[in-house]
Amino acid sequence: MSKYVLAALFSVLAFATIGPFVRLLAEDYPLPWITFARAFFGFLFVLVIVSRFDKNWFRVSGGEWKEYALVGLSLASTMTFYNYAISLAPLADVVLLNYVHVLIAPLLAYFVLHETMEKKSWAFLATGLFGVVLISPFSGLNALGTMSALAAGITYAVMTVYMRRADKQHGIGDVVWFLGFASLFLLPPALVTPITWTWHGFAYLALAGIV
Repeated sequence: MSKYVLAALFSVLAFATIGPFVRLLAEDYPLPWITFARAFFGFLFVLVIVSRFDKNWFRVSGGEWKEYALVGLSLASTMTFYNYAISLAPLADVVLLNYVHVLIAPLLAYFVLHETMEKKSWAFLATGLFGVVLISPFSGLNALGTMSALAAGITYAVMTVYMRRADKQHGIGDVVWFLGFASLFLLPPALVTPITWTWHGFAYLALAGIV
């Protein structure tokens, strides 16, 4: 099995564990700290990995900071909405609605990146949006949670498109800057939220960032 297949499998496994892991942590720790920990410890983890493969990751021109900051803000928003949704709504609904980014990202790419779309792609998008309507994210007891999941999908789509635009000129080193800016945006809400620190709690939050 190639290293690329292993990396893909690890990514799928890590993504699949985010929801249950965050829900378990939310029982004992404030969401702002969970969200910040995911970004900050993820930043540290990726920094170590990227430093071995991309020796020029820190070389950034002045005009690129705006795109890095925008991606970081979109990432911070996505993580905030997603974690909040997980704490309020059924995990299955959250995951399904979060995948609305698959529908929105092509539309954004069409207008922002000027990518072409075939007629059948427009039909698939219309069908997918109809499916979102069937889930009824704006009604029911978990409306706030499902709306947050939908918001996470929208901000994720924005992040994906602008991340692609930034990555056209760079490589894996961009991820360090994305997570770094996300950590900066998520730090203020965490600092104003009380938390009782323990060693095992610190370890769980650090693990949330690595996963």
